[in-house]
Parts: sequence; C-alpha cells; structure tokens
Amino acid sequence: MTPLLTYQGYGVQAEEVTVVVARVTHVYAIRLNGNRGTAVVLDTGNEVIVSEWQHVVEKQLADALRREVLT
Repeated sequence: MTPLLTYQGYGVQAEEVTVVVARVTHVYAIRLNGNRGTAVVLDTGNEVIVSEWQHVVEKQLADALRREVLT
C-alpha cells in the first residue's frame, strides 16, 4: 500500500492536506508574511503548501519510503 502523509495546510484556517509519498518529487522551504512553511512538489507539477518545517517533512518522507521498502 502506498504511504500517505497528512499535514496541516499553510495559513489561517487552512485544512489538513494529505499527500501520496510516492508522488512527491521534492520539497523546499517557504516564508510568506513572516511565517515559515514547506512547499511539497508533486510529480504533476502541482505544489501543496504545508505549515511544517522543511527538515521535518523531509524526514517524514524518508521514513515513509524506508518503511515501504522494508514491507
């Protein structure tokens, strides 16, 4: 089964966002209006912006991929 990760969306009253780990190509840090977050780029070219730190997202993605390989 393909792993999913759920994050709090970026911004005031943003809804949770769930991404399919296998569709993520890369992530990068953002800062808008003095607030930090992370843009998660998908293989479709779309970006999902979440309120989590970049290093946390990268670690969670790596852990999810590692678990998938081990199963």
